Amino acid sequence: RDAEGRYDDRLLDMVLPHELCHVLVAEFFGQKSCPLWLDEGLAMLAERRPDPLRPGYIRQAVAAGNYVPLARLLAAPVWPGGYPANLLYAQSESLARFAFEQLGPDGIVELLRQIRLGLAGPELIAEAVLNPRAGSAGRQPEDTRSPRGSRHGGGTGASTAAGSASPAEPAR
Repeated sequence: RDAEGRYDDRLLDMVLPHELCHVLVAEFFGQKSCPLWLDEGLAMLAERRPDPLRPGYIRQAVAAGNYVPLARLLAAPVWPGGYPANLLYAQSESLARFAFEQLGPDGIVELLRQIRLGLAGPELIAEAVLNPRAGSAGRQPEDTRSPRGSRHGGGTGASTAAGSASPAEPAR
């Protein structure tokens, strides 16, 4: 509640959907664990009002050459040290958004199933996300919806945000 006793809109628009997504992911995985970037990334995609500053954190890190490399982000069971938390969250959201756009809803569910069964480690996850038509988790060509149902044109900047592109390449 705020100073006047009213509920903060952020609770309903950001925090509640974010934390509820964590509960659903934990329920889906049971005793196993979801990769940290995917758990946090999906939770941020669930937010109705995402933090508008997150893309800026990525642009600053790319410009400074201090972004988390994709392989490190994919394999991290805990946040890698030496990076600000806001960058780790921003890169996780960007990579999860890119994965969702590449794989579609059914492909994301299949990827989650493969991870839960222990069939997809960091290398296979990267292959499924970066080259979806080659993996079994790939989306159908007609499925280009974002997590919120809108269509996106152009790049998401996820490959740069995740560190797979050259630091000289601008984030989008």
